[in-house]
Amino acid sequence: MFRNIGYARMHIDGEKMVRDHHNHYRYVGQREYRGKPESGLEPGVTVSLQILEDRANPGVDKKTGLPLDNNLYETIEVTLPGVAYPLPYKKGDEVSIFGFLPEVSYFIDFNFVLRFSEIRPYTPQSNGNGNNDKKG
Repeated sequence: MFRNIGYARMHIDGEKMVRDHHNHYRYVGQREYRGKPESGLEPGVTVSLQILEDRANPGVDKKTGLPLDNNLYETIEVTLPGVAYPLPYKKGDEVSIFGFLPEVSYFIDFNFVLRFSEIRPYTPQSNGNGNNDKKG
Protein backbone atom coordinates (compact mmCIF):
# COMPACT_ATOMS: atom_id res chain seq x y z
CA MET A 1 0.00 0.00 0.00
CA PHE A 2 1.27 3.46 -0.94
CA ARG A 3 2.08 5.58 2.10
CA ASN A 4 1.21 9.21 1.49
CA ILE A 5 2.95 10.53 4.61
CA GLY A 6 5.34 13.24 3.55
CA TYR A 7 3.52 14.04 0.31
CA ALA A 8 0.31 15.70 1.46
CA ARG A 9 0.20 19.44 2.09
CA MET A 10 -2.64 21.14 3.87
CA HIS A 11 -3.84 24.73 3.83
CA ILE A 12 -2.90 26.84 6.86
CA ASP A 13 -5.04 29.78 7.93
CA GLY A 14 -2.11 31.91 9.07
CA GLU A 15 -4.20 35.04 9.43
CA LYS A 16 -6.59 33.28 11.84
CA MET A 17 -3.65 31.88 13.80
CA VAL A 18 -2.14 35.36 14.21
CA ARG A 19 -5.54 36.79 15.26
CA ASP A 20 -6.05 33.98 17.80
CA HIS A 21 -2.62 34.75 19.23
CA HIS A 22 -3.38 38.50 19.28
CA ASN A 23 -0.22 38.79 17.15
CA HIS A 24 1.72 38.77 20.42
CA TYR A 25 4.87 36.66 20.67
CA ARG A 26 8.06 36.55 22.71
CA TYR A 27 11.23 36.37 20.64
CA VAL A 28 13.29 33.33 21.68
CA GLY A 29 16.03 33.04 19.08
CA GLN A 30 17.03 33.04 15.42
CA ARG A 31 19.11 31.25 12.87
CA GLU A 32 20.05 32.00 9.31
CA TYR A 33 17.77 30.59 6.59
CA ARG A 34 19.64 29.71 3.42
CA GLY A 35 16.59 29.90 1.17
CA LYS A 36 15.36 27.57 -1.55
CA PRO A 37 16.19 29.13 -4.91
CA GLU A 38 14.44 26.30 -6.78
CA SER A 39 11.20 27.35 -5.01
CA GLY A 40 11.83 31.08 -5.36
CA LEU A 41 12.55 31.55 -1.63
CA GLU A 42 15.29 34.04 -0.84
CA PRO A 43 17.70 33.58 2.07
CA GLY A 44 16.45 35.09 5.31
CA VAL A 45 15.89 34.30 8.98
CA THR A 46 14.08 31.59 10.92
CA VAL A 47 12.89 32.73 14.34
CA SER A 48 11.57 30.85 17.34
CA LEU A 49 8.64 32.59 19.00
CA GLN A 50 6.72 31.86 22.18
CA ILE A 51 2.95 32.39 22.04
CA LEU A 52 1.95 34.97 24.70
CA GLU A 53 -1.81 35.03 24.11
CA ASP A 54 -4.25 32.47 22.73
CA ARG A 55 -7.98 32.98 22.42
CA ALA A 56 -8.63 29.94 20.22
CA ASN A 57 -11.04 27.27 21.39
CA PRO A 58 -8.81 24.18 21.71
CA GLY A 59 -11.74 21.77 21.86
CA VAL A 60 -12.46 18.81 24.11
CA ASP A 61 -10.55 15.55 24.63
CA LYS A 62 -12.72 12.82 23.05
CA LYS A 63 -11.68 10.20 25.62
CA THR A 64 -12.01 12.20 28.83
CA GLY A 65 -14.45 14.95 27.88
CA LEU A 66 -12.11 17.50 29.49
CA PRO A 67 -11.08 20.72 27.74
CA LEU A 68 -7.77 20.51 25.89
CA ASP A 69 -4.93 22.89 26.71
CA ASN A 70 -4.55 25.89 24.43
CA ASN A 71 -1.26 26.95 22.82
CA LEU A 72 -0.33 29.54 25.43
CA TYR A 73 3.46 29.48 26.04
CA GLU A 74 4.08 26.98 23.24
CA THR A 75 6.76 27.88 20.70
CA ILE A 76 6.50 28.12 16.94
CA GLU A 77 9.09 28.65 14.23
CA VAL A 78 8.54 31.25 11.54
CA THR A 79 10.74 31.75 8.49
CA LEU A 80 11.14 35.23 7.04
CA PRO A 81 12.52 34.90 3.48
CA GLY A 82 14.22 38.03 2.19
CA VAL A 83 14.80 39.46 5.67
CA ALA A 84 18.40 40.31 6.57
CA TYR A 85 20.14 38.14 9.16
CA PRO A 86 20.77 38.80 12.00
CA LEU A 87 17.66 40.50 13.39
CA PRO A 88 18.11 43.24 16.03
CA TYR A 89 15.98 41.46 18.65
CA LYS A 90 17.18 39.87 21.86
CA LYS A 91 15.69 37.00 23.80
CA GLY A 92 12.54 38.09 25.62
CA ASP A 93 11.58 40.94 23.26
CA GLU A 94 7.88 41.05 22.39
CA VAL A 95 7.20 40.98 18.64
CA SER A 96 4.45 40.70 16.03
CA ILE A 97 4.59 39.02 12.61
CA PHE A 98 3.07 40.29 9.36
CA GLY A 99 2.65 39.33 5.73
CA PHE A 100 1.67 35.66 5.92
CA LEU A 101 2.88 33.84 2.79
CA PRO A 102 0.27 31.11 2.20
CA GLU A 103 1.73 30.00 -1.14
CA VAL A 104 4.94 28.80 0.57
CA SER A 105 3.54 27.81 4.00
CA TYR A 106 2.19 24.35 4.69
CA PHE A 107 1.56 21.56 7.18
CA ILE A 108 3.48 18.33 6.74
CA ASP A 109 4.14 15.38 9.05
CA PHE A 110 2.37 17.11 11.96
CA ASN A 111 4.56 20.23 11.63
CA PHE A 112 3.82 23.74 10.44
CA VAL A 113 6.14 25.36 7.92
CA LEU A 114 5.19 29.01 8.45
CA ARG A 115 6.53 31.83 6.33
CA PHE A 116 5.92 35.54 6.87
CA SER A 117 7.42 38.61 5.26
CA GLU A 118 7.99 40.82 8.30
CA ILE A 119 8.60 40.91 12.05
CA ARG A 120 8.29 44.07 14.17
CA PRO A 121 8.28 45.03 17.83
CA TYR A 122 4.91 44.32 19.45
CA THR A 123 2.59 47.27 19.95
CA PRO A 124 -0.97 47.23 21.29
CA GLN A 125 -2.14 48.42 17.83
CA SER A 126 -1.09 45.06 16.35
CA ASN A 127 -2.91 43.16 19.11
CA GLY A 128 -5.56 40.96 17.51
CA ASN A 129 -5.48 42.68 14.14
CA GLY A 130 -4.26 39.54 12.45
CA ASN A 131 -2.18 39.83 9.33
CA ASN A 132 -2.62 43.50 8.56
CA ASP A 133 0.26 45.26 6.91
CA LYS A 134 -0.24 48.62 8.61
CA LYS A 135 2.85 49.96 10.32
CA GLY A 136 2.25 49.66 14.07
